[in-house]
Amino acid sequence: MEIGILTYNVAHKKTQDIFFSLLEKGEHSLTILTMPFKERKKRNITIQHRPNMFIGQSPEELSQKYNVPVLQFTHENIKKIDKLDYVLIGGAGIIPDQLIISKKIINCHCGLTPLVRGLDSLKWCVIKKNPIGNTLHFIDETVDNGPIIFQRKVKVYMNDKFGNIAQRMYEDEIDLITNFDYYLKNMNSIELDEADPTMRMPSIIEKTLTKELKVYLDQFSE
Repeated sequence: MEIGILTYNVAHKKTQDIFFSLLEKGEHSLTILTMPFKERKKRNITIQHRPNMFIGQSPEELSQKYNVPVLQFTHENIKKIDKLDYVLIGGAGIIPDQLIISKKIINCHCGLTPLVRGLDSLKWCVIKKNPIGNTLHFIDETVDNGPIIFQRKVKVYMNDKFGNIAQRMYEDEIDLITNFDYYLKNMNSIELDEADPTMRMPSIIEKTLTKELKVYLDQFSE
């Protein structure tokens, strides 16, 4: 298959993890699609829920080293993008509606939709006592609520620290998106209520996470 990997135009860890996993499998022809990275306002994070993303090799460096084409993810290139079988999201901001092609762009959201949507999903799961897991889904015009391909809960254990769960969740996320073709043939969704998308967690709530995690593990650990 012809697969695009959508990412920022800067070095990005998740993109590289997806890229190298697919490269090792050797089953698909790859194209790197880039969007401009907009610098975000810096904020103080009490508890880190993701690996440091902006490290490694840029799309141009990956292209030169591994002889993979790079294409800007713009409306001007929509015909070339449409010729790809699927586009996997490594990293991206909000995708304009005119670039959303039905059942083409696949994302792995670190939350079980439609219950867990938006930002800081893992942290909000601990606070709200929602199940932790990932959702492989197609992108549409909604916020983290496109058609579900596959959902899977992430196991938690009584002796877990927050970082253990975050790492386990991230590794599962990479597995789901790099093996998207398997999950397209073995689709699975979990029946859940729908909730509104969350915003970034305020620091005053984030500071309670360590205490709330103990309560969470009492309820949900294996």
